Parts: sequence; C-alpha cells; structure tokens
Amino acid sequence: MIKNATKRILVLFGVAAIILSGLADLFGGAEAADSSGAYVIVNDRTCGEIISAHKTIKLTDQQMTGNDHAWILMGWVSGYATAANNFKRGKQDPFSGMTPNDMISWVVTWCRANPDGSIELAMEALIKKRGK
Repeated sequence: MIKNATKRILVLFGVAAIILSGLADLFGGAEAADSSGAYVIVNDRTCGEIISAHKTIKLTDQQMTGNDHAWILMGWVSGYATAANNFKRGKQDPFSGMTPNDMISWVVTWCRANPDGSIELAMEALIKKRGK
C-alpha cells in the first residue's frame, strides 16, 4: 500500500510535470539536444537495473509496492509516455489501452531479450511496435 507521504510526492511530481509541459508549450517548447542534435536522456536506466527493480514490484488490488527503484521505474515509464504523447500532438496515443503496469511489463520483456539496452530504448521500441 502506498504511504501518504509517497502519494503526496507522486501528486506533486505529476502537477509539476503538467505545469512544466504547459510552460514549455507557452514558450515555444523546450528542447535539450547535444551538439549533434540528439536529445539528452535524463536518468536513463540499464536493462539490468530495470529487471532488478521489476522483481521488487508487488501488485495487489490495484496497489503497487516495491523498493525505491521500482518507484523510479514507474515514474520513468509514466513520465516518458506522457512526454511522448505531448510531443505527438494530433497523432494517436501509442500507449492507448495500456496501464503503466502493462508498459512496465512490456519494457521488462524487451529488456530480457535486449540485455544491453536501456529503458529509453525499450520505450522507443514499444512506440515503434505499436506503430503509432
């Protein structure tokens, strides 16, 4: 069961993400690219880290428990999906019909097949696979 303090933190992060997304739109978008034009990945996780974090996740009656790494995984996947949808305006949601837990399960399966990968590469593969 999620502790009240954890719930508050997750809500604050969600509100901050929404506000920052709106501000980015208001001021023409925020792009973080390196000198070659590739965007910067913040706090990317290796597939080994993803698989290890996933092992600590327990789901009971729509409640998730797990260690700090499990919560980072949940936040990363949810945040990436939100950002991807934000920047694909007018296009179909590539995560339609998937819960965050569905996305995490897909990422973990992908990571088991691609152990040298990362969470970012797994999420990109998910978008590409869903063809949207």
